[in-house]
Amino acid sequence: MPLTTKQKTVIILACKQLGISDDDRHAMQQEITGTASLTRMDNAGFEALARHLHDRGARIRINLPPHAGRPARLASESVAGREQDPQLRLIFALWAELEPSGYYEPRYRWKALRRFIHKRFGVEHWRFLDNEAKHKVIEAIKAIKKRRGGRPASACRGGKEC
Repeated sequence: MPLTTKQKTVIILACKQLGISDDDRHAMQQEITGTASLTRMDNAGFEALARHLHDRGARIRINLPPHAGRPARLASESVAGREQDPQLRLIFALWAELEPSGYYEPRYRWKALRRFIHKRFGVEHWRFLDNEAKHKVIEAIKAIKKRRGGRPASACRGGKEC
């Protein structure tokens, strides 16, 4: 899928923040994504390039998966695919399955998960969970999913219990 205008703008502005010329940007794009053109770049290439620019110091306000050992300020749909811990991958997958039920606003998925973990388990972030706590989070999410029955948010309206 080609990049949106907003994604292209993010890359261009990040390069300007870092003082990278257009020629250098094209060379960097070619090296990282395999294409020198933003119009031919796919979303995976965008994430890789945005991650690279962010790591070099660009102040990019986009959703990207966290690196291991770095605070998860930036997270995205593919966070579960990049995480190595199977319990965390299961937590992310179960949390994503709650989206159709309206348990949280989809655009705030990872922020809602961090808030859920903090409120229920007193842990600031999922990376600080030990194995026992991860198991408890998994069971809690399963219970919510079972209680809500996987129904979309519209099915919970009209006085029905969800």
